[in-house]
Amino acid sequence: MISARELGLALTIALFPASLDAQPRAAPAPQGTVLFICEHGTVKSLLAKLLFDEYAAQIGLPMRAESRGTAIDSAVPPWMLAKLSASDLMPGSFTPRALAAQDLAAASFVVSFDLAGAVVAGARAPRARWDSLPPASQQFEASRDAIRARVHALVDSLDRARRTQRPSPRNEARPVPALPTGARATGFAGTYATGVRVTENACGPVTVMDMPTVVTHDRSSGVIHLVHAGTDYPGTVKDDGSFATTPITRSFDDGHRYVMSIAGRFGAQGFDALVTLDRTTVATRAACRYKVRWFGTRSLSPA
Repeated sequence: MISARELGLALTIALFPASLDAQPRAAPAPQGTVLFICEHGTVKSLLAKLLFDEYAAQIGLPMRAESRGTAIDSAVPPWMLAKLSASDLMPGSFTPRALAAQDLAAASFVVSFDLAGAVVAGARAPRARWDSLPPASQQFEASRDAIRARVHALVDSLDRARRTQRPSPRNEARPVPALPTGARATGFAGTYATGVRVTENACGPVTVMDMPTVVTHDRSSGVIHLVHAGTDYPGTVKDDGSFATTPITRSFDDGHRYVMSIAGRFGAQGFDALVTLDRTTVATRAACRYKVRWFGTRSLSPA
């Protein structure tokens, strides 16, 4: 009979083959990078990097963080080193590095602090702005705590997304089982592990990511909301499970405006949907369209 230790090693080999070497207890190799960017690359972005790496290691998220600056200091300021040491955060041999195009291209997620949107326009990954936080040079503890709260929320979100991704890496289309009798009465609310892939694209390089979709459903009216990557798509669902969302318009820091809508169908265990994105470049008014297929599998009990 296989022992628990042997079973654990077998699972490690299956899940993280690149992490195995002569030391079987080595941590798995990072599977993504979160890029933090501030002006000098030695204060808020460094603080976020250290807090991210610490918490990611605690919960087992196989990702790492990097810190970059747009006008970097030559070294971490002495006052910052003292504050980090007092907080048990050790930068080790950290050296400030200037932001480069390849950093943005390689990142899995990008966070900027009080920088113009044009700075991160080259990023292909999802982005967030953590602006107007307390200045670390004057209110270090308040700044640290504000960044820690955001870092922990980000790490938890990335870990949930990783754990709820569909097992098929290509997210290939699968038939959605027919609705059972009375499914409308049961409702479609819940959290769905959602795999995504681009099916049509006239816009050039675009980035999509598997992330959970949270669905709320008013059973009496048929009104639904699908929340995916922080965007709320309101719509309605029919008795047969088919649904459509109202087109919404959003502008992001990439210099584009998007009109987005979804049409799909709920089945017994999930949904299959097509997301249409009409993109307009703000500066030139050039327009294009791409479409993304979503395959959702309900992972939690209905709300």
